[in-house]
Amino acid sequence: DATPNKPCEIVIAEVGERPIDRQRPQLIVVGSIHGDERLGAVVAFNLVRLMMERRRTDSWVARLVKTRLITVVAMPNPLGYDRSMRFEETDDVKGPVELVDPNADFPFTSS
Repeated sequence: DATPNKPCEIVIAEVGERPIDRQRPQLIVVGSIHGDERLGAVVAFNLVRLMMERRRTDSWVARLVKTRLITVVAMPNPLGYDRSMRFEETDDVKGPVELVDPNADFPFTSS
């Protein structure tokens, strides 16, 4: 049951040979950041499946998995995905629920 006031589980897959060396070059793949862009999640899930299936038979995939840490976040906006909504809903209990564009919802420090 997905509701704005309950946290949703976000599944993160890390693909790479163990032990994972954090000093290795890294790659992040983010799927459906907007909930209504459903194809991104499908592509991200299938990328993980493809790498797992072909890591022993495809030399390019084997090299990628051996030399990189690949982090895949297929569905970073699960509530939006569930509702086919482009935006995230805030969970601020002090006021009305607001819609936030996930592209503008990354914390950063201005220099």
